[in-house]
Amino acid sequence: MKKTNSLKGSRVLSFSRKAKGVSIVELLVSVAIMGIAIAGISELLWANTAWLTSLHNKFDSFYAAKSFCNRVERDLNQSLCVVKDSTSDNLNLQVAPESSFDKNGFLTSVKTKVYWVEPDTEVGYENSYIVKTADSKLAPSTVVLRGLIGPKSLTDSKPRLFQYIDKDGNATDLATESTTMVHMNLEIRRNEFGKSAAQNDKSGIVFRYEVLLRNANLHRL
Repeated sequence: MKKTNSLKGSRVLSFSRKAKGVSIVELLVSVAIMGIAIAGISELLWANTAWLTSLHNKFDSFYAAKSFCNRVERDLNQSLCVVKDSTSDNLNLQVAPESSFDKNGFLTSVKTKVYWVEPDTEVGYENSYIVKTADSKLAPSTVVLRGLIGPKSLTDSKPRLFQYIDKDGNATDLATESTTMVHMNLEIRRNEFGKSAAQNDKSGIVFRYEVLLRNANLHRL
């Protein structure tokens, strides 16, 4: 009889423990573990977002650089020549308008097409440059590239965007009558507001493009 009573007592004690549920210590430990796990997941998500943003900026910069170079290449191929004394930050082309030919097909007049580099004054882009194009620097212009940061010139802070190759393969920052090829060298960065220059540099790209002049043998008119 005594043995039976003891068994009943242990069962009652077991049931009473189950009825009490989780202790405060166990609850605190669970919350701490969940907090650590959430913090780790949040850090992973933040790092992944930053990586995706940087990758997006690289693709955006690459597309901008490619579009700009394609535009310059089209103008170079349609031009009569690169004007002598064009510089590393100023490309000057002689272009023949459709209405500049007489009834015999002879060229009667030409116009110019200019690409030039100047500092960007837009908020957030103060440390970079833009490229503009127009029929002349005094005419209404269009911004065709933004975020240009290099490669920097040795003599001043402007980027050395254009480089000219003559028929002997010599590269200079000044176009001559024997220029047969134009190189475009671009370092582009897409600025993210609230980030330092060092952080923004991680989303920059370096791009090089070469254009062989179709009309190089025409030289100047």
